[in-house]
Amino acid sequence: MSGGTSGPGLRATLDVEGAVSYEGLVFVEAPGGGLSVDVASGGSFKFDNADGHAVMVVYQESTLAFSRGTIGGGTVVNDGIIQVQGGLHIASGVTFSLSATESNTSGEAAVLLENGGNAVIGGSVGSGEYFDFIDRTGGVTLQSGAAFSGTFGFASGAVSNTIDVQGVVYRRGSISRWRCRSRRRPVRWCRRAPSARRTRGSPA
Repeated sequence: MSGGTSGPGLRATLDVEGAVSYEGLVFVEAPGGGLSVDVASGGSFKFDNADGHAVMVVYQESTLAFSRGTIGGGTVVNDGIIQVQGGLHIASGVTFSLSATESNTSGEAAVLLENGGNAVIGGSVGSGEYFDFIDRTGGVTLQSGAAFSGTFGFASGAVSNTIDVQGVVYRRGSISRWRCRSRRRPVRWCRRAPSARRTRGSPA
């Protein structure tokens, strides 16, 4: 781990080579600063959640970045909760996925966007990962060349969020209604309501 002096603008870097696993709590809260997890080619960083209480919190004005190494990108395995009120960046060349042994049917792994939280995705997001909008202030940008196979969830109050898909001409799609539940932990997650309302976009 490397970084500058403490205080506003602090930026720390975790260099990952080989297979690294961490389970616990992470708080990224330096205003104007953040944490960068740089995963080298062939390496992997796993945010483990065996006890069901693994949480990362990214506060407003702070950024959590999953970046590629100098040679190439590795894999980030997220089996926990990442609560984003600031910024999240998944860089090009990085694969962000769920553990192959997890089904995530009860929502133990999710990115929660609230209080102005924004995610910028330049890499690849695998199926099984949830990006949930908790309120109306969150946004997601899918950069040109990104691959997204995850699921977007919307709480009842998430009515004006933005998903910016760069380099793609929109022709038709659908929107579903989601509902949000609470758990006995300081996080929330969303699931599709049984009676989903779908609307179809008009051709571009």
